[in-house]
Amino acid sequence: MRGIVYSTTSPRITVLFFTSNGVGMGHLARAIAIARRLGPGFRPVIVTLSQAFGICRDFGIHAEYLPYHRYTGAAAPEWNAGLADELGLIADSHEASALVFDGVVPYGGLLTALRARPGLATAWCRIGMWRMRREAALLAHEDRFDLVIEPGELARPFDQGPTRIHRSRTLTVPPIRLLDDSEQMTRAEARADLGIAQDRTAVLVALGSGNNQDRQDLTRCCIDALLARGDVDVVEASWLMSDGRAARDPRVVPLERFPHARWINAFDAAVAAASYGLYHELAAASVPTLFIPNEHPENDDQLARARFAESRGLGLCLRAAEAALMGRMLDHLLAPPTLADLGRLRPLAGADGRNGAAAAAALVATLARCRANRTADDPRP
Repeated sequence: MRGIVYSTTSPRITVLFFTSNGVGMGHLARAIAIARRLGPGFRPVIVTLSQAFGICRDFGIHAEYLPYHRYTGAAAPEWNAGLADELGLIADSHEASALVFDGVVPYGGLLTALRARPGLATAWCRIGMWRMRREAALLAHEDRFDLVIEPGELARPFDQGPTRIHRSRTLTVPPIRLLDDSEQMTRAEARADLGIAQDRTAVLVALGSGNNQDRQDLTRCCIDALLARGDVDVVEASWLMSDGRAARDPRVVPLERFPHARWINAFDAAVAAASYGLYHELAAASVPTLFIPNEHPENDDQLARARFAESRGLGLCLRAAEAALMGRMLDHLLAPPTLADLGRLRPLAGADGRNGAAAAAALVATLARCRANRTADDPRP
């Protein structure tokens, strides 16, 4: 892995990142994306509820794992009390100047830990596209944070969630991606590494972790339809923290390494979920995509993202309930005119490949530096 490795030989400002678990890799990936761009004057520490915490080592970042109560069997009040203690101990032991939370739910334990440490600078990194449901009440907690960062959203015109009208304290950056373009393999390099032919059409199938919605039948339907064509190489992505995996067809090439974006230039097309990270990685790389949104209620509005892509000529949209149309939609996606049109139109809709991770890191660095300087001048909270 090519990552930024931080030295431990000089004093630096410590920034603590705390992330939700989520059903995919989004929260943790955004934290890493921002943390690795803070610069040599900072020491990032990631505390996460994600079982994929081990990937932080690949980027030279210290990480600590705290299991979510769903995996421990603890009652929510008991878990939150423990979370407050654990976060407080970690923040104090690392002498953190700032804490950045990436997630939708500012847990009670997090808020308790922050109240006990008024001298700790705080930021909430929060994507949009929320559904209109009870989580809207969670926005009331934004007053507890010094800064609210919203990663850019290509489909923002289709955002009907509550965050769109709560922007008085929000600073928006371009879409955040883990890797810059220069860190991705070229088409030839990626294909050689995956072991797929240089001269055949290659399709990525990346329908999500399946942790909150069983996507195995849908994935099987897609792969069967692609293999039946006989003219494509199929690569199936898997997630490091997936709760379960089905047996893979030996004719399918596995992509089990992270981040998937490192190999994204290998593909002529994709069939993918419309999660924040995957959606913007595919858009930035101009990969023509059939989006099949995961419409589970606890997800953000993936259907709106997929419909935006289709309305702007950036991709196609197929709902899981319409899987009977899979073969027809794949024929349309892989038709040469469609592949050409989708790739050409992406830049016209703003998918210009800019990575907002550096802008977010600059905001966090300024916040942490100001707090560290204030503490040095006056150590009182």
